[in-house]
Formats: sequence, structure tokens, C-alpha cells
Amino acid sequence: MAKRIKKSGLNRRVKRRMLQLGLSQVAVAEALGWSQGYVGHLCTGRTNKIFADRIFPLADVLQCDARWLALGDVGVEEAEA
Repeated sequence: MAKRIKKSGLNRRVKRRMLQLGLSQVAVAEALGWSQGYVGHLCTGRTNKIFADRIFPLADVLQCDARWLALGDVGVEEAEA
């Protein structure tokens, strides 16, 4: 089973990158093959855990570093991957 990553600002980072890229929840969901509801829960923080294997595809769509997206590490740039 994939390891889970606990949220700690994940929703803020997801929303910020979506805004920067002009992506809607629907666009992100379609790109990943996920439901819009799941993406919406990620954006609002209602989803309090995300499987680690979902971080990489999400980071690809959001054009950012997966470690920064998952953990918000200060030393990791959010620059495009």
C-alpha cells in the first residue's frame, strides 16, 4: 500500500499553483483522471491525507516540485519541474 502524506498546508499550495497557472478544479481533475470532488477536497483541506503516489502526478500537472507540494519544505523551490 502506498504511504500517506498528512496535509500541512497542502491545500494552500495546491490552490496557489492552480491560481498561478490559471487551472480550474475541473481541468486538474480531467488531467489526472480524478473526480472534481476529490480535487475540490484537496483545495479546501477537507481531504486530510493524500497517498504519496498521487503527489507526483499532481506535481506534474501543477508544474512544481513534488517535495515542495507534499511537504512545503522551505529549501525546496516551487519552480517548475
